[in-house]
Amino acid sequence: MQVYDSNDYQIQIKEDGTPVTRADLIAHDYITKALKHEFGYPVISEEAPVPPYEERQTWSQFFLVDPVDGTRDFIAKNDEFTVNIALVSGGEPVLGVVLVPAKGELFFARKGKGAWMRTNNSEDLPLPLEKQEGWVLARSWHHDNSMIEAFAKNNNISQSIKMSSAIRLARLSQGKVNLCVVSNKSKEWDIAAGQVILKETGGSIVEMESGKEPAYNKPDMQNAFSLATASGVSLSQLKL
Repeated sequence: MQVYDSNDYQIQIKEDGTPVTRADLIAHDYITKALKHEFGYPVISEEAPVPPYEERQTWSQFFLVDPVDGTRDFIAKNDEFTVNIALVSGGEPVLGVVLVPAKGELFFARKGKGAWMRTNNSEDLPLPLEKQEGWVLARSWHHDNSMIEAFAKNNNISQSIKMSSAIRLARLSQGKVNLCVVSNKSKEWDIAAGQVILKETGGSIVEMESGKEPAYNKPDMQNAFSLATASGVSLSQLKL
């Protein structure tokens, strides 16, 4: 938060055209060192080269980290950037933490143990906290596209809330919205932590083409277009 408040972001543009700031790099360095020291598992972070698939395909457990998810939101100072940390075991995320530093919110879950939200002024609150009547779609400030437009039109969705892509799975788990389309431009570290939290609330994420849950530790680590739904939403009610 010190960098966020200082406005000294030292913005650079990466090869993929996305921005990175001094905060991304500081957070990456701190988190990856702490995880390796504490647990000894390999760490894949958005802000470091991904190890070759030939090396990591043998990993049984590893951490996926996005030190600052929503860098555009960080730069825009809209308070909706997150820190995402997930433990992947046996090809699926089993522990997830999503921190929203500017709002003082922490979402966390462990497979089979439930999902929780903590704020600066609260005890740990079991998720979800709300339930929406009718469809409410989470839409992105920066990444809406024709696929999302078509999904909304095909399902007669008239209610939507714009927010950072980084925070959408947390808000879905919380119950602020009940539908979210995950872009095929996103990477595994963007959704792994949020997926654990969402599944522990009774929600789900499935790839729109295959109907299967996202796989992890893929050669390219790219996500397919996927649909994330809140607790109580049946996929049979929707046109994918």
